[in-house]
Amino acid sequence: MVQTISGVKQNLWRRQQSGLFAPIRRNFPIDSLALYAPLWHPELNVSPFISKDLNARSCTVTGATWGTQGRTLDGNDYIDCGSTTNALTNGGLFSVMAWVKVTTTQSYQGIITKCGPTETNNGWMLTADDVAGKFQWRHFNGAGVVSSFSYVLNRWYCLEGVREGGAAGECKLYADGLLDATGTAGTLTNSANIVIGREYAGVGNYYLKGVV
Repeated sequence: MVQTISGVKQNLWRRQQSGLFAPIRRNFPIDSLALYAPLWHPELNVSPFISKDLNARSCTVTGATWGTQGRTLDGNDYIDCGSTTNALTNGGLFSVMAWVKVTTTQSYQGIITKCGPTETNNGWMLTADDVAGKFQWRHFNGAGVVSSFSYVLNRWYCLEGVREGGAAGECKLYADGLLDATGTAGTLTNSANIVIGREYAGVGNYYLKGVV
């Protein structure tokens, strides 16, 4: 089944419980989504694939292997989802959510990030920090929060990083639907691309080993 998303006001793709690949529509608003990429979906088993939000972003896959649970990344893979000029920068109120399973211990594994070599002090990232064994919702100017718990390898987590309130607002990290940590948000003036599976921390790339 192939369905275009042009003009659709409410839509959410998922697998039906009774069928292997039977996408159905649910009543879920997507109008304000900057990016929606259900990586398990069979239509996203290509490169580049087109995101399922109204922006219809072209997302280029480097190495990440498709499967029915998502994309598997082995430590040098990533998905470049292009740039945004919307509220994902300074003063904007936004949230970033991902399902992730970390499979290997490794320092600074980027889950989903918006940063780059020339913008290392004003981006944001949702990341797994294996030095501390915790998740982080970081803003590169020193702001951000760290999870209160250490994550377990090969376990799925639903993570959400939220930014609220103006240029110097508040950031929150949710884990499996529960508020886990709250802190001060940083100043964000960033034009870098959104990338899944990789972070840039000023000295090089740090890749995820796991499934998203």
